[in-house]
Amino acid sequence: MKAIFTLFLLLSIPYCLAAQAPTDTLRYVVLTNGQLSGKAWLLPQGHDVTGFLTYNDRGRGPKLTTHYTLNDQHIPLTLNVSGNDYYKNEVHETFRLADGVAHWKNADEKKDIPITKPAVYVSNVSGMDAMLTQALFAAPNHTVNLLPTGQSVMTQILTHSLKNGQPVTLWAIRGINYTPTLTWLDSKGYPLGSIGDFFVTIREGLEADIPELRRLQKAEDGKFYRQLARTLPEPIPQGLVVQNVNLFDAEKAQLVPAQTIVVKNGRIEQVGSAASVKIPAGYRLINGAGKTVLPGLWDMHVHFTNPTDGIIEVALGITEVRDMGNTDALLTLRNQIDSMQLIAPRIAVMSGFIDGKGPFSGPGLRVTSVEEGIQAVRDYKAKGYQSIKLYSSIKPEWVAPMAAEAHRLGMHVIGHIPSYMTAEQAIAAGYDEITHANMVMLNFLGDTLDTRSMGRFTNVAQRAAGLDLSGPAFARFVQLMQQKHIAFDPTASVFEQMFTSESGQFDPTMASVANRLPGPVQRTLYGQGLPVPMGMAATYKKSFATLLDAIKRLHDAGILMVAGTDNYAGYALHRELELYVQAGISAAQALQMATYNPAKLSNRLGDLGTLTPGKRADFILVNGNPTQRISDIRRVDYTIKDGVLYDSKKLLNSLSIHHYSEP
Repeated sequence: MKAIFTLFLLLSIPYCLAAQAPTDTLRYVVLTNGQLSGKAWLLPQGHDVTGFLTYNDRGRGPKLTTHYTLNDQHIPLTLNVSGNDYYKNEVHETFRLADGVAHWKNADEKKDIPITKPAVYVSNVSGMDAMLTQALFAAPNHTVNLLPTGQSVMTQILTHSLKNGQPVTLWAIRGINYTPTLTWLDSKGYPLGSIGDFFVTIREGLEADIPELRRLQKAEDGKFYRQLARTLPEPIPQGLVVQNVNLFDAEKAQLVPAQTIVVKNGRIEQVGSAASVKIPAGYRLINGAGKTVLPGLWDMHVHFTNPTDGIIEVALGITEVRDMGNTDALLTLRNQIDSMQLIAPRIAVMSGFIDGKGPFSGPGLRVTSVEEGIQAVRDYKAKGYQSIKLYSSIKPEWVAPMAAEAHRLGMHVIGHIPSYMTAEQAIAAGYDEITHANMVMLNFLGDTLDTRSMGRFTNVAQRAAGLDLSGPAFARFVQLMQQKHIAFDPTASVFEQMFTSESGQFDPTMASVANRLPGPVQRTLYGQGLPVPMGMAATYKKSFATLLDAIKRLHDAGILMVAGTDNYAGYALHRELELYVQAGISAAQALQMATYNPAKLSNRLGDLGTLTPGKRADFILVNGNPTQRISDIRRVDYTIKDGVLYDSKKLLNSLSIHHYSEP
């Protein structure tokens, strides 16, 4: 049950409620990791409602003004949205309902659809129009039809009294997302705000209520996800056999045909040729003919906060993740996963996020001196973190002493390259790994760039196309990475999304699976790219091609590469592997980057990463041969984690997602 954090949650009041509303403006604050990062306001005036939202997330963030009108039945008749979206693209969206026809236009759509029943338009700006939320509050049975399609139902969950005595209610909304979506409303139906882990919107003056609202919301979330965790996994105490299956040898990056794998008590008991392995009596048998078994996939770049993501990831074959920066809530989530209260990959590695304080600080721990930074490293070690992630506002001169302390404590050093520093300088100062391919490209653009905000993307999009990767500068950089044994987490799909997305087209990361997702979710997948200056579209695409070329060259040079996404749960990892193959890397080697290499880098080869007797029973069964056709990795039938069987179709269907085998 994902908390709403959208423009229209804050900017939507139906006429029946607006007539009772106070005449003064409702004001909200936006907080990022507890720090003020934006504001919003709402002004209802009879049938007319006007609102505004802006926030700063490391130089990104929307600035949007909304105006709409409602009829006496609380149905929006008009909508106008203008400003810029999260990536600073211009936004112009209009909607009009007249004479039984709904007309709307935005950067991705232009539609005219006759309607016979009252329906509420779902905005394409945010993907969830909280005009819907407010219409639901007033509608009979709290049920409304949606435009373009579907129906939504809102159910009251609980009532709570704020510190000032004001009563508020928590509601669950179905029909707009994978799982029920939670939102807080006051006694008149006005939005109180949205309580997430990193991002919070809250009525101004109610900041002290955030911890209790978050606790109540998480408790309700927990009920939903614990129910799924009780009913969807299939423990197999008698043992499991996958017979006559093609087995991916992740260490050698090659396929071994006609194998049988036997599992007992959460461990791999036997692996061998189908002709030689004796199947124990009473074990559950799965016929693997025509299929491939692989070690469980790793996503080496996630920020795990939403348990829905965990279900998607397990359904799509991901059994381990590296968290690359989070709040202390991660420790609780990890324990819930390990105790099987949540369906999710194992959080195999935790990276402690550290940034300098400033206007573009990331959503995590912020320090103001090198001494505070060194203490932060120690604190993360004491909490059980295996690595630290430095970020863009860290002063370059702080890197070496912080990295030295991390290495003294046996921790891995990774992160963004701090602003006014190059990747070469960061490696010399103690980095063990480079994350994000743009950070490699920025190395060749000098150390005078302010890369704390959008510049770390736009400079690469506009200038990488002109880089000569066959020249001495790139060769020197590769040699440095080789000498220092530097690992690399490219997150290529992020840059395909940013550099190549087109209006009216699905984000390329999700284009091949969008039709499997709930309708309102599909509409959030349009137009996810950076603003492209006039005449620069070809350059942006060429820059992405250069980025893929760099990935291929680093791979060929023997750099240890691991597959990470920092993007959509599950599906982005599949796309990441497809992009490695598109770059010219073999499918088998791409699969190695999501299996063997992460286990090696994380010092977990003793337990994970290959399918050998004695190791954890973490593997997946794929219908096809992804070593020959990498896109077959999308055809996951079963995921086995610690010897527990997860049916991919059942997991996805629980989230209103169609499995690959369904029409």
